[in-house]
Amino acid sequence: MLISRVPAMCRWMRSVLLARQTNFINRCIRSIMALYTERSSTPRSVILIGHSMGGMVARAVVTRPDYVPGSVRTIITLNTPHQYGNDDSNNDDRCRGRLID
Repeated sequence: MLISRVPAMCRWMRSVLLARQTNFINRCIRSIMALYTERSSTPRSVILIGHSMGGMVARAVVTRPDYVPGSVRTIITLNTPHQYGNDDSNNDDRCRGRLID
């Protein structure tokens, strides 16, 4: 019974963590941009660099409702599993192995 619930729990944990992390990144971007409001030359955007899961978070930042359009112009990802979120059966197998082992 526990095994059958693991994939759903894993998807839920990923979605909650992703939402929290993207909200945090969007708050950081707004804070960084606010640091430059009194300068003559203010940046209009930031560059996000993410490694592994951080790359997935960086990609998701621009999809959130609290994203300020144009605040991210470049996203650089390193060793990010871009295909990981597209195949639920693959996700479930990877997640199951990590939680049960």
